[in-house]
Amino acid sequence: MPNSYLVTGGAGFIGSHIARRLVSQGHSVWIVDNLLTGKPEHVPKGAVFLQGDVSTKRCYENLPDVRFDAVFHLAAQSSGPISGENPSLDVDTN
Repeated sequence: MPNSYLVTGGAGFIGSHIARRLVSQGHSVWIVDNLLTGKPEHVPKGAVFLQGDVSTKRCYENLPDVRFDAVFHLAAQSSGPISGENPSLDVDTN
């Protein structure tokens, strides 16, 4: 039975691989990514892509009225130098 999944950061390296696997298994997949480091070409065919920033309320208001079976939260800021320069970005995003 197919499930519905939300993958934040799904246009990034790890998120896109997870999303691709879920789509290949017949699941419904929604991807949210701000494309700061992700790339639109990484979004697998068959997934629904929403460009947005998970640190904003507006991002969640734009999500469809879907009950997700699980959320894969991979929209994280992972750069050490950026963390040092802007720690509030890590708090908001991660």
